[in-house]
Amino acid sequence: MTIIFQSTGKVAGSFILSVSRQGIIFSVILVIAYNTAGYMGIIISQAAADVLTAILAMILFKSQLSKEFH
Repeated sequence: MTIIFQSTGKVAGSFILSVSRQGIIFSVILVIAYNTAGYMGIIISQAAADVLTAILAMILFKSQLSKEFH
């Protein structure tokens, strides 16, 4: 999805997705999951961050690019 945003010139969407997956969302999920589930929280934090980033990507796609692909 990041590449789709880049190729269509949607800089904001591309930037948000880039920093979200391994930056903002992952960091927040890691802290929350560790504090609630300990070591198991660390293990599941990457998968949870990927799921939340995928949901964010769908929302951004719907709001910024849906007109261009219909």
